[in-house]
Amino acid sequence: MHRELLSQLNIAAQNPNQVHLGETIQRSEIPSCLGPFNTKAQYHIEMPAKVLQALMEITKEYNSLFSKLVEENLETENAYQYAFDKETQEYINYVFQIDMRALPQDFLITLDSYDLPVIKEVLKRSVFEFEDSLAMLNLLRQQFEINGESIFRTNLDSVFDSIRDQHSRPIALLATTEEKLSSILACELGVENLSDASDQTVRSVLGYDTLIGPEEYLDLLKEGREKDYLLYVRSSSPVRNLRNPKLEKPKTILDLPDVRRSVLEQSITLNLGVLNDTKRSLLDYGLGLMVSDDNYQELINSTQVQELCESYGISEGVKVRVKPLDETFGCYGHHSMQIDQLSSGKKAKSLKKDLKSRGEYILQPEIPSNQIIDENGDVFNTIHRNFVGYNATEHMYVPIEGVFTMMPVNPKARITTVHGSRETMYSPVIMK
Repeated sequence: MHRELLSQLNIAAQNPNQVHLGETIQRSEIPSCLGPFNTKAQYHIEMPAKVLQALMEITKEYNSLFSKLVEENLETENAYQYAFDKETQEYINYVFQIDMRALPQDFLITLDSYDLPVIKEVLKRSVFEFEDSLAMLNLLRQQFEINGESIFRTNLDSVFDSIRDQHSRPIALLATTEEKLSSILACELGVENLSDASDQTVRSVLGYDTLIGPEEYLDLLKEGREKDYLLYVRSSSPVRNLRNPKLEKPKTILDLPDVRRSVLEQSITLNLGVLNDTKRSLLDYGLGLMVSDDNYQELINSTQVQELCESYGISEGVKVRVKPLDETFGCYGHHSMQIDQLSSGKKAKSLKKDLKSRGEYILQPEIPSNQIIDENGDVFNTIHRNFVGYNATEHMYVPIEGVFTMMPVNPKARITTVHGSRETMYSPVIMK
């Protein structure tokens, strides 16, 4: 049944849906070098109860698979000890950003009438990725604020408070390089220097108790105070390395063995070493096929790709997206092509070249984007980013809020990925 529902959704995606979005609100007060941001707060998507339950369940299932990956790749005995739930006996991603196709309101209402297993399969086959390291909380916590109240901020703070209560320690946001620190200061706090980012400002804007750069963490270590904080670690590679993996990676405090061990043992983010920006658990969840230089020919000669696409309700005009399996976020290194283009031609040649330079890839069906037309005749590509947190004292995943992201389809928008631009619009997805 889930294939029939997905097939209907794929067919419907061929014709943009008419939507009244209402007034555009420019949120110029959000501190960031990337602003101002545009919201359509009058419009919203509401996730029905059973669909929301299904989303919590697939998040829990995915985390269980990721927990096994963590266990297989522990670098020290006490690595991620504060991200381990002794009651469930699993390592926990405390906050997930679930990137998925935008599901129209009328489809969500229809979907809610089906049995839970069917709903779960539809949601699973709508997911692009489960992101486990959050950025731009300044935008997320404030973009839909009304009269000083923000659902996202309230729910995320509740998750962070449960972690603080469970371990009786504050949470520090750790930048592992000076470059990462500068980016956080400018893009997420709207300041130039760490001295301008008081603990009060960091708590108010981002929700953490303090911001620590690499030099500051080395000072903590020298003073024997490395256990003062739980660490929310930001360690992703710079964009230039994502664009060109042949470039030398910047030096980081994680290159120092004693520092690395300390960070691993205080970290509440499961994103260091081989776990950083990995998509390997998507393979275990049946949401993609592993592609390598060694298995490429065997894979494209088999029926596996076609069968995977059919499980997504896609049987005609099949396109696939092939993306790096490890250490990459965004759309860097991605390849999008018709299924028959895997065999030969420029696109196949380009992919094979990247398999040699970037390593293993994951192949997934190219999920059709649902387009909308607003009251002004403007057309948008859309996706949902749904945020789910883990309550550490109640030992369960809970909804935070979703973001209905709308990217204008026009030459002037300068959009090359689903991650949008300054012209991107945002509306809330209510999850309660």
